[in-house]
Parts: sequence; structure tokens; C-alpha cells
Amino acid sequence: MNDKNLFSSEIVRKEVESMHELYKEIYMSLPLIQMQSDDEKEQLLKKMERLIDMQEILYTRVNLSNDEDSQTVKENFRTQAKRMGMPTTEIGPEIFKLGRSSIQNLRSQFLDND
Repeated sequence: MNDKNLFSSEIVRKEVESMHELYKEIYMSLPLIQMQSDDEKEQLLKKMERLIDMQEILYTRVNLSNDEDSQTVKENFRTQAKRMGMPTTEIGPEIFKLGRSSIQNLRSQFLDND
């Protein structure tokens, strides 16, 4: 992968497009989560977990590549983590563990207390 542009791969492009679509679905549904049924809430939380899985795969790919696109994606990860209050020096696989933990907290909040 080091000799090619990250987005020259059709697989990567399709996965990024799928991530973007999944993100839009989550973004539109999340404000309405309290009004949803337990099944709908669980489906949304599973979509969030899937998005984190996809992001982790992309993160791994960009760390295996040194092209300009990969560097841009790495910087975007750092910027988003900084916006969430994480020190940019701590960005790595642990950010995905934190995301999964947050989803578990949401699951407890929205499904265990109904």
C-alpha cells in the first residue's frame, strides 16, 4: 500500500463512502433516540459500533501508508480527537476502545433504565 495513494483502491473508496452514509444515518437518528423503541435504539447503537469498527480499519490502513492522503486522514483523526478533548499525543487504538466504552454507556443509559 505504501507505493500507492490510499484512495486509489476501489475497496477503500467504497468503505469510506459506506462510512459516510452510516455516519449520516447515525447523525440523523441520534437526536431522536429517546423517542425510539428499544429495538430501534439497539439498532442505532449497533450502527455506531459498526462505524467505529470501520473507522478503526481505516485508521490502521492510513498508518500503514505514507502517501499524502493517508497523512491528511491521520491529521483529521488528530483534529477530531482534539475536538473531543483528547490530547493529540494519545491518539491511537485506544480512541476506538473509548468509543466502544461510550456506546456501552449509552446502551446502559437508554436500554437498561427503561
